Amino acid sequence: MKKPDLIKQLLIATMICVSINLSAQVTIGSGKIPESFSVLELISNQKQGLRLPQMNSAERTAMQATFGERATTEAVGLMIYNTDTSCTEVWSGTEWVCTGTGGVSATAFKEAIWIPSFNMPWRTMVEGDDTTERETVNLFEIYKEGFRGLNVKSDGTAEDGRQTLSTFSSEGAPVIVLGHNNTAATDFYYVITSYDPDVIQIEELTACGMLTYKKLVPAPPFNSFIKILMVRHRYSE
Repeated sequence: MKKPDLIKQLLIATMICVSINLSAQVTIGSGKIPESFSVLELISNQKQGLRLPQMNSAERTAMQATFGERATTEAVGLMIYNTDTSCTEVWSGTEWVCTGTGGVSATAFKEAIWIPSFNMPWRTMVEGDDTTERETVNLFEIYKEGFRGLNVKSDGTAEDGRQTLSTFSSEGAPVIVLGHNNTAATDFYYVITSYDPDVIQIEELTACGMLTYKKLVPAPPFNSFIKILMVRHRYSE
């Protein structure tokens, strides 16, 4: 082999090796060399943003069906923007997790919400009738009714036309739409933090917020109370 041909082949091989090495890390929008810890860097000079793949829930579900056995491995961390929920969603391996607040102000949803004050059902107990010893209350409905008044319009009425329940509220309170239309009972965990065990006995608290309790006294004392916390863990589609 002639010397010029050998040099030419060595140069080509060197260029290929350099190209392979550079392709491992990429900067888009600038000639800047990527940092050692970055596989991809996007430079926009504060003029442009990153636009994720956009799809609705049905399209996302169709894509999810292609995960197969890779759902809990390679697919974990997949990210899209859901146009139905107005939310950036990440695949956790078992479900799509919303990383934002669904297009509503960041103050619109809280991690934890105390159930508003309400009177627990307390029918008169009839001796020998076990059915009168137990009561069931829907905590999710209590939550929705309690916060209904915060979903108000500029004229002071609720979104559904009813007069708002809010008598006084601080500035910005009308945007705290805790009883949002797309909220489902299973979007929350229900936690009883304290109660009087001499007054009631908790028998069941379902994932839908149905609380069943046994009454231990004919009537609750005036200073008896129960504290119930709702922790939001996901957003409805």
